[in-house]
Amino acid sequence: MDQKIDIAPHEPRGSLQDWTDWIAAADIPVLRPSARALADAAPRAEAIAPRELASIVLRDPLLAARLYVHVARIREGRASADITAIERMVVMLGVPPFLAAMEDIPTVEQLLGHVPLALRGLLGVVRRAMHGAEIALGMATWRNDLGYEEIREAAMLHELAEMLAWCFAPTQMQEIARRQAEQPTLRSATAQRAVLGFALIELQLSLAERWRLPRLLISMMDDQHAKQTRERNVIVAVNIARHAAHGWDDPALPDDWKDAAELLSTTPQQVMHMVRGETA
Repeated sequence: MDQKIDIAPHEPRGSLQDWTDWIAAADIPVLRPSARALADAAPRAEAIAPRELASIVLRDPLLAARLYVHVARIREGRASADITAIERMVVMLGVPPFLAAMEDIPTVEQLLGHVPLALRGLLGVVRRAMHGAEIALGMATWRNDLGYEEIREAAMLHELAEMLAWCFAPTQMQEIARRQAEQPTLRSATAQRAVLGFALIELQLSLAERWRLPRLLISMMDDQHAKQTRERNVIVAVNIARHAAHGWDDPALPDDWKDAAELLSTTPQQVMHMVRGETA
C-alpha cells in the first residue's frame, strides 16, 4: 500500500473544479531570470523593440502563460480573432503597457525556495517544455508551416498544468514523482489520478477554458486532437522531449522517430539527426 502523505494547508485539494478555481485565481510565478530581464527592460520602455520582449517570454513557459491569461482578460467579450503568437501579443499591448502589466511578478525561486526538490521538479518540466518547443519549431519549419509560432508556443505550454501543480501543490507532485520512481512502468496519468483524483491534462484543459485561452492553442495542447497535422506536430515533439529527458537511449524514442518521420515524410534516421543536431 502506498504511504499516505500530508498535504500542506496552502495546497489545493478536492475536485477538479476546486483545483481549477484555486489555481485560476493564483498569481502565476515566473523564472527569476525572466523577472530580472523584465526589470532591466523597464527603464528602456520607450526604446525597446517588441521582439526583444517576446524573446524574454519565449524562454519561460510560465511567463508565456501569464501573458496569454493577461491578454485573454483584457480582450474578454471582443469579437475579433484570437491572437496566438507571443510577439503579436506584445505589439497589440504596446511595450510600456506590457512592461507595466509584468511588474513585480513573483518568482518560482521565491515560491519554492524552501522546497528544493519541488523546485528541481518544476525546472525539469520547464527544460523539457523548452526542448519540446524547439523540436516542434524545427518540425514545423521542415513542413513549411506558416503557423510555426503557434506550434512552438503550444508545445511550450503543453505541460503547463504540471508546472503549475509543482508551483502550488509541491507535496502532491513529490508524491506522484515518488510513485513513478518506485514503479517505472506506472503511467503518469495513473499516478496523477491516484494522488489528485484526476489527470493533469484535465486540469490543463479546465484552466485553459476558464482563462479563455485561444481555441487554436487549446486544440494543440489537447492530445485528443492529435489526428490533425499541427496537433500531431506538437504531440510528437512533446513526446520526443519527454523521452529524451531520460537519455537518448530511452526505449520509447525509436517509436517517436517513426511517428515524426511519418509526419515529415522522411526517415526515422533523418529525424533523429535533425533533433539531435547531428550531421546525417
